[in-house]
Amino acid sequence: MKQRNLWLILGLLIIFIFGFTSFQVKAKNQVNVLLIVDASGSMTEKIGQEPKMDIAKRVSKDFINSLSPYVNLGLRSYGLGINRQEYESEEKRLLEEYNAAYSRRDFKSQAITHYYKNVEDLKLNLSCETSLLFPIQELKGKKTEIISNIEGMEAYGATPLAKSLEQGLNDFSNKMKAEDRNFLILVSDGIETCGGNPVEVANLLKERHSEPISFYVIGFDIDAETAEKLKPIAEAGGGTYYTAQNAEELNKAIGEVSKKIEIEVEKTGKTKGGKWLYFILGGIAVIIIIGFVIKKILIKKGKI
Repeated sequence: MKQRNLWLILGLLIIFIFGFTSFQVKAKNQVNVLLIVDASGSMTEKIGQEPKMDIAKRVSKDFINSLSPYVNLGLRSYGLGINRQEYESEEKRLLEEYNAAYSRRDFKSQAITHYYKNVEDLKLNLSCETSLLFPIQELKGKKTEIISNIEGMEAYGATPLAKSLEQGLNDFSNKMKAEDRNFLILVSDGIETCGGNPVEVANLLKERHSEPISFYVIGFDIDAETAEKLKPIAEAGGGTYYTAQNAEELNKAIGEVSKKIEIEVEKTGKTKGGKWLYFILGGIAVIIIIGFVIKKILIKKGKI
């Protein structure tokens, strides 16, 4: 009887130790996600009565709310809307210069040419920029902050896909480890318009880094010709391409990626239920062990 009790206690201890250490080992793995959302000028166009930018914002917010808080998530965007204040300030300065020059009769034509050239150069430079709006970090306690960044996005400008992908790699660089799973999700309603080659960049990123980043590209409200130019980006990044022609299809496409992310989160053990399961099992094991010890003491004292 005593031997049987001893084996039971040892078994419970093994369960507790194995469960706790398994959780600790699994938790070392991370799931890193970078969401790149198109904020170019064409996103002001409407599908039905709703601007595409509003649809992308809404679907992006739903996506973030659906994710486990243990996912590391970052947000990047491109288009002049992300530099709107800088653009308007500089345009105002150029206009003041133009007005001063235009008031001098001899320089009217030169002033007009100079003003429009500078404004176009300014617009091109700023609209081909891409900004990291929220660095990759654990979502726990941060969802409200990242959603606030999404709500502040404005659609206006060009489509620097290659530059966004290249800088996106830097966003991952401080987070990536060999055992991690990395997802880059690109939502775009058009092709590269800033002179870059996004497919070439995707290939280079894959070759340079041993830690893989899977590219998931969603072509939003695009024609077949544009789709054929976006597909190779996903293929080069070892991911999947989706076409979404409306809000429902965009939500479905990003939902498919969300499922893949959650599968990887489950593997890390960092799920809402996984952590508590280990503690509950461990707690039960500890209570049973204490019960056996107390019972043994009482028996020795002749109280049982």
